[in-house]
Amino acid sequence: MGARPGAEQIPELVGHRTELSHGRFRAGSVKIMQDGIAENFTAAMTSPYLDGCGCATANSGLSFVDPTALRGYVTELDALGFQVHFHALGDRAVREALDAVEAARPAALFAVAEPTRARRRSAFGARARAGSPARAQPSAANRAPAASRSRSRAYG
Repeated sequence: MGARPGAEQIPELVGHRTELSHGRFRAGSVKIMQDGIAENFTAAMTSPYLDGCGCATANSGLSFVDPTALRGYVTELDALGFQVHFHALGDRAVREALDAVEAARPAALFAVAEPTRARRRSAFGARARAGSPARAQPSAANRAPAASRSRSRAYG
């Protein structure tokens, strides 16, 4: 499919779903990568990352998909019958994903956000109030002590 952005991919996804769905197997899920990982400071956070001395930097991570566009894509994918999954590690990315899901289905949230490592309690509360399922993977990355120390230094 390549690295084409956004909406241009949706007709192709519909075609792949038709072509690849057979018998009881249905190719009906789409995963959107909303941010990166904390180890390289690309997880989208609401607060800036800290430097080696514990001082705030100008970097708060990346949102790979513009949050406004994301709401449109998720709404369209849902209307076409796709189940949408997100890679949303940082708390800002989780909020952006949940906002997109709410835009698509204000009364019945349906998406799965994963992994779950840098979450604010408010993000879990929002999921619970909305009835949205979560699949948490708190140690999705390397369990090595150095990686754990790196993450805690980077975002507190």
